[in-house]
Parts: sequence; C-alpha cells; structure tokens
Amino acid sequence: MDQFKKLYHEYCKTYHVEPNDLLLGEIQKVSGEDNKTKSLNLSSFNIPEAQCSILGKILTHDFIFTSIQLNDCNLSSDALNALLHGLMTNATCKILELKGNGIQGPGTEALSKILRKNQTIRTLRLEWNQIGSMNSPAFSIFCDALADNKALIDLDLRNNDINHVGASELASALKRNTTLRAIDLRWNNVGLIGGRALLAVCESNATLNELQLIGNTVPDDIMQSIANALSKNAEHRKMHFGHSQNMAVLSRQLQNVHEEKDREITTTLTRMSLQEQAMLKANKSLAEKLKKLQEALDDRKLAFNALSAKYTELEASITVAKQENDDSLNKMRKMEIGHHESIHQIQRDHKQEKDDLIHTQDKLQRDLKENLDVQRRLTEKIHDLERKNEKLQTTVHELQEAIAMNDRTHQIKLTSSDDEIQRLKLKHKEDLKDHELVANRDIQRLKEAHAASEQTLKEQLSKLENIRTALEREINSLKSTSSTQKLHHDELLQQEKIRIKNDEEKKQQELEDRLRTLTSLKDELESRNNQQSIAYRELQQKLNFQSVEIESLKRQIASVELTIHAKDSELIETREKIKTDYEKKFRSIQQDIDLNGELKQRVKQLENELKDQHFTDQNTIRELQSRLAELQTTLSHRDQEISRLKLEEEHRLQFLRSAIVDYIGTGTDH
Repeated sequence: MDQFKKLYHEYCKTYHVEPNDLLLGEIQKVSGEDNKTKSLNLSSFNIPEAQCSILGKILTHDFIFTSIQLNDCNLSSDALNALLHGLMTNATCKILELKGNGIQGPGTEALSKILRKNQTIRTLRLEWNQIGSMNSPAFSIFCDALADNKALIDLDLRNNDINHVGASELASALKRNTTLRAIDLRWNNVGLIGGRALLAVCESNATLNELQLIGNTVPDDIMQSIANALSKNAEHRKMHFGHSQNMAVLSRQLQNVHEEKDREITTTLTRMSLQEQAMLKANKSLAEKLKKLQEALDDRKLAFNALSAKYTELEASITVAKQENDDSLNKMRKMEIGHHESIHQIQRDHKQEKDDLIHTQDKLQRDLKENLDVQRRLTEKIHDLERKNEKLQTTVHELQEAIAMNDRTHQIKLTSSDDEIQRLKLKHKEDLKDHELVANRDIQRLKEAHAASEQTLKEQLSKLENIRTALEREINSLKSTSSTQKLHHDELLQQEKIRIKNDEEKKQQELEDRLRTLTSLKDELESRNNQQSIAYRELQQKLNFQSVEIESLKRQIASVELTIHAKDSELIETREKIKTDYEKKFRSIQQDIDLNGELKQRVKQLENELKDQHFTDQNTIRELQSRLAELQTTLSHRDQEISRLKLEEEHRLQFLRSAIVDYIGTGTDH
C-alpha cells in the first residue's frame, strides 16, 4: 500500500498535480483493513480529469485492488478513457463498477477496448448509463468485444437505453461468448423482437445461467421460455459438474491406489531385501499394468467426454425440434382459424352480393317495365294526336267547302247587285257615292282586320318556331345525355374490367369493391330513371300545351294548314327520335342485365376458386401432420439413442469399477 502511495505522489509531482486528500483517505482506509480482498471505493467522488489520468497510470502497475468502484462520479469521456486505459494491462482487478456515469459514445468504445484486452475482470456493473443509445455505433462495437471476451462472468446493463436493435446485437454477441453466466437487462426497451432474439440465444448458449428482463415490455410467454431455457442450461451445468466431480473422485481414488501401491512397494522392499529381483520384476509388471490401466482410464475419459458432448448436442436438437413442432402446431391452428374465418366472410359477402344483385335485377326489371309503360302511353298519345290531326283535316275540308259555297253565293249576290246597280245607276248616283264611301270604309276596316290577323298569325308562328327550337334543344340534350350515359357505361365497363383484374390479385378485397361499384351503379340507374321520368313529365306537359295550342288554333285553320303539316312532320321526327332513344336505353339496360349475368358467372368462379383453396389448405395440413409424425418418430429415436448411450455409459462405469476392484485385489494379493 505504501508503494501505491509513493507512485501516486511521484506521478503527481511529475505531472504537476496537487494530490487529492479524498483519494489519499480512501487509500489509507484500504491499507488499514486486514482482509485479503482490497476494494478501491471512489463512488460519488468528483474526480478531476488530471487525477483520473494519474490514477489510470497507477492502475497499470497495481497489484492490490481486486475491486474498483467508480459509481456516480460524473466522469467525462476523457477521464473515463484515462482510467480505462490504465485498466487494460491491469491483472489484479476482478470487479469494476461504473454505475451512473452517463457513459455513451467514446466511453462505450473505451469499454469495448477493455473487454478485448483485459482478461481478469470477472464482474462489470454499468447500471444507469446510456451505452445502448443508438446515436452512434458504439454499442455494436461493445457487443463485438463482448463476443471475443473470455473472462467476464457477470454483466450488469440495467437502465442503459437498449432497444430491440441493441438486444439483437447483444444476442448475436452472446452466440459467440462462452464464459458469460449472468446478464442483467432490467428496465431497458428490449421489446418483443429483442426478447425473441435473446430467447434464441438462451436456447443455443449453454453457459448462460441468468438473464433478467423485467421492465422491457417482453411478453410473458417469451419470459417463461427464456426461464425454461436458462433452467435447462443450469441442469446441464449441474450435470457437467457432477461428471467432473465423478472424474475427480475417480482420479483421487486412482491417486490413493497409486499411493497405497507405492507404500506397499516400499514396505515390501524394506522387508524383502533377499527378493529384490523378483520384486523388480513384480514392479515392472505392476508398472506395465498401471500404464495400461491409465491408458484405459484415459480412453474411457475421452469416450465419456465425447458421449457428454453428443448428449448436449442431442438435447439441443431435441429442444429445437420441440420448438419447431410447437411453431408448426401454432401455424396450423392459425391457418385453420384464418381459413374458417375467410370462408365464413366470403360466404357472407357472397350472400350479400347475391341479394344485392337480385335486388338490382328486380329494380332494373321494374324500371324496364315502367319505361315500356311510358313508351306505350306515349305511343297512345301519338295515335290520339294523329286521330285529332285527321279530324282537324276533315274540319278544314268542310270549312273549305263552306267557304266555296259562300263564295258562290257571294258571286250570285254580286251579280244580282250589279244588275240592280245597273238599273238603279241613273236614279241613285248619290246613293252610289254614299255606298262607295261605305265600301271604302269597309275595305279599310277589312284591311286593318287582315293586318291584325296577319300580325297575330306571325306571333303564333314565332311561338311555334320557339316551341320547335325548344323541342330541338330538348332532343339535342337527350342525345347528349344518351351519349354521356353511353360513355359513362363504357367507362364503367372499363373500370369493371380493371377491377376484376385487380380482384384476381386481391381476393380479400374484391367483394367489397364489387359492392361499392354495384351500389354506385344502382344510384346512377336510380338518378338516370329519375331524370328520364322528369323528361317524360316535361314532354307530357309540352304535349298538353301543344294540344291546347291546337284547340286554340282551330278557329284559324285556313292560315295554319302549312304550320300544321310542318308540325306533323316534326312530331313524326320527334317520335322516331324518341323511339330510337328508347331503343338505345333498352339496349343499355339489356347490357346492364348481361353485366349482371357476367357478375354471377364471376361469383361462381370465385366459389370454385374457394373450393380449390380449401383443397390445397387441406393438403398442406396433411403435409404438416406427416411432418409432425416424422418429427415425433425422430424424437422417439433420439430418446432411444439417449437411453442406449446412458446404458453404455453405466456399463462402462461398472466395467471401470470392476477393473479398479480387480486391480486393487491383485495388488493386495501380491
């Protein structure tokens, strides 16, 4: 201890640093203790960086302190590097504690260097640090160094911000580490993925006996599996320890036998000096027997080690096979549950889609019937209009005949009046003048009435022209709506084709997409039928208005014949156009019905595909069951092999014991 103080003072002088009274007091406490294990406890001390560098240089030559405690010292990265640099070549320290120092980044890399170079530290406590922080790749370097370390037994990594990625790296390091027995990972953030990685390591690593994962959001089943694997490792260790104890007992028995033989030989040599040659021969024979027995024991030892290695490999393969068996059973259960759920869901969707298709088909049939009824009513109205037109034509002919009769009577009256005028011409010149004035006034009045009638007729003609243009616009709008509906139907067909192709790739979503498209088609058909019914009502109103106009124009038939003929031709054209429009709409409705038939065929194809999928699932289940049976047979064979190996080992032990007993018996006989 005095040498340690001298080194400390010398380094302080050389580096011009004042000695730390707290550090000297702690060294003085340790020097006053009589126990063999010396512990340097500097926890909660505020150690400057210069003191840390001096302490690191002293620890390179230290052979006193077996435990160094630097907890909650708030060491900087440079101070920690200086201390750990001194511990790289230290061959005395076995316990190193660095709790609550906020170690991360460069400090973690320095710890990785310690793990690579120092081969004496058995316990490393790093609680309440930030070693697992993912801001730098330092933790992966730490894990690589831990994989190469051959001395560390106990590692404490509590509260070090280790997530599932760090846990996976730590698991890969533990696959290569063969000395670490206990690791504490409490209150980190390992999670499900990290728990699975650590479970795989516990199943493959035979030296790890303790792994604590409380406060890591690891599921209970994985925690239980890890505990089971660690208990198996403990059992293996106990078994190996028992084997080693048995071998030690056997070696001690052999040593005792050798000692007894040596004593017997010395006593026989002292007592039987006359029989030296015989004893020499006996000694030679005994030496040869001992050599053979030692060789036999060595061979048995090698065979026993090989059998123990085979036994561990068999147990590891059995655990792997059991895990695979459990995984396959879970997968089979999940597949069966998912298969039944998908079948029920598809059956429900198929039933719903079938009901919707039947409903839409009935709706379309009702709409078709209503359209046919409307068309029939319109044709009846057209026939009524034609009959009314024929009646009007007959009335026009009758009026023409009446006008001709009136003309003839008027001519007769004119001739008679001319005669009377000729006779009374001389007598009534003044009356003629008066009549001429009256006639002029009558002619003027007739002209004015004719002009007024012409004006009214022109106004009526303009009204009829406006009506004709409005009808033409309506016909054009109907044409445009029919063309847009046709384009819309073409787009819907294209979308339906694309959707069916996508449905082949996405079987789970096709029923929902079809339901959406069918509902949209239903809404569109309903809106289209509403538009058609509105158009029909407007046409009916216009036809009623036209009939009223025709009734009002009966009084002016003579001047309106040409307009009536034009109107008749326009009505014929509109009727033909309406017929063509109805035929187009009927074709579109028929196409919708054909589309529903195609959808029904597609539903049948889907049912067949579901049946095929069910058949393939049953085949996979049978294959998995056969695989399970094979695994069970292999397990039974391995159990038989293990029992056979155990019997052979027991036979060998009995043979060895009998050989030892025989050897002891022969020695005592001699």
